[in-house]
Amino acid sequence: MHCAIDGNEANVEHKVGVSWYVYKLLQQFAKIASKNDSFTIFLREKPREDMPEESTYFHYAIVPGKNVWSQVFLPLALYTQYRTIDVFFSPAHYAPRFCPVPLVVALHDLSYFYYPSDFLKSDLYKLEHWTRYSVKRATHVIAVSQTTKKDAIRQYNLKDDKITVVPNGFEPPGMQLTTLPSFSHYFAYIGTLQPRKNLETLLHAFSNVHAKYPQYTLRIIGKKGWMFDHVFRIIESLKLTNSVLFTGYVDEQEKYSVITNATALIVPGLYEGFGLPMLEAFHTKTPVIAANSGALPEIGKDVATYFELIDHVDLSEKMIDVIEHGKVKIQIARAYELVKEYTWELTARRILTILKKATYFH
Repeated sequence: MHCAIDGNEANVEHKVGVSWYVYKLLQQFAKIASKNDSFTIFLREKPREDMPEESTYFHYAIVPGKNVWSQVFLPLALYTQYRTIDVFFSPAHYAPRFCPVPLVVALHDLSYFYYPSDFLKSDLYKLEHWTRYSVKRATHVIAVSQTTKKDAIRQYNLKDDKITVVPNGFEPPGMQLTTLPSFSHYFAYIGTLQPRKNLETLLHAFSNVHAKYPQYTLRIIGKKGWMFDHVFRIIESLKLTNSVLFTGYVDEQEKYSVITNATALIVPGLYEGFGLPMLEAFHTKTPVIAANSGALPEIGKDVATYFELIDHVDLSEKMIDVIEHGKVKIQIARAYELVKEYTWELTARRILTILKKATYFH
């Protein structure tokens, strides 16, 4: 099988969310590439230094182009230059507008159906229209969770056997984690600053916590998305300017250090298609308080503590409960077993099986 993959999401300096998903898959595909299973990774620009190394059966194809790359430039290359490809894998919703071979598409979440006002109009248009075309055109669809699968079936009227759930993987950090003698006085949030991440609820909840325990702070790790200025206005109105700390994007070592020493990780998103930060916290024995929404209960199971979606009082009560009862709240043994269920090697091999089946239509 000769598989082509859109690798652009991985070819960025600051990887978050889907970028890590594509990057980890490419690493696995590079390891298993062989005469029987070869890969061509399509990029707009030359690969960054941290991308997997090329080999005889794993190489990059640079197709220059900008705004409509997947709609125009990529299809032209597929039809004119790459006739030996057996299947094309789009790991982040958007598939080539025209594709001469069977197509497999991965869906991460469909939050844009439920919270359309939380997206920029340009992004919303592509998510709604480009994803719909990609899913309808696909030979097979991959969903990262049962939640995403159910939503895809409902919104796109897909047959159950056209979509398969393949959960994301998880890779423990390669560095030594340093735990402070007693956990630090802060809660942590990891994610892009944007409306659907439900930061407003988190900030109001933290305000209640801070009123009772003023020594506690909230650390927010992540890039600024759109409408992030609204977050700063809320902080000012709640008089939390000196108690909410923004670190911006951080590398993996610093991220794990923050999670390891946090009182708890808060995952408040209005809708998440998976919830990888929860697994990162489970690995570091850090309690997780998550919204009872999307795929979060599916991934966190009975290990995380859940709060009602926009109920900041409920969230603050659960944050205070962790402060007063400590880390005994997490089921450490259960958390470790849960994390073991997710590996990038297993994810990649499951996807490879789906890609091979799709080639039967070629």
